[in-house]
Amino acid sequence: MKVFQIHDGICFRDYTKEYGSAEAARSHFSPSIRFEDAPDTVFEGWGYENGEFIRPIPPEGWYYDPETGTFYDDSAKEGRYKALAVRKIRAVYPETKEFQILRETLAYPDNEEVQAAFADYHATVERCLAEARAEVYGVSV
Repeated sequence: MKVFQIHDGICFRDYTKEYGSAEAARSHFSPSIRFEDAPDTVFEGWGYENGEFIRPIPPEGWYYDPETGTFYDDSAKEGRYKALAVRKIRAVYPETKEFQILRETLAYPDNEEVQAAFADYHATVERCLAEARAEVYGVSV
């Protein structure tokens, strides 16, 4: 649980570390200052209305990262996706192994074993891309 000061319908400041509960925070401030307990998924800047916490809506060209409570522009999101996809692929196929598979595929197009290795590699890459896309963009695999 988190503790937020609510000001003008906004989770204005996180007082979790200082007080641990809204009740404890209220005992240290004027009754005119509002405090609410919130789920751990809520961050400063969220809305609060009628007893409910409202997740912010990102402006066009931006997205909201629910893990950090931060807004990023879409280009940053794309960069995160590409970096994560490469890390996932490299965990299975180090760069040298990837180049070897690609070279052999081009050099030996009639070799069934080489072509099967490429098919396995290609399926793995597609899986890694889908997993990274799901993690960054929230799209199901």
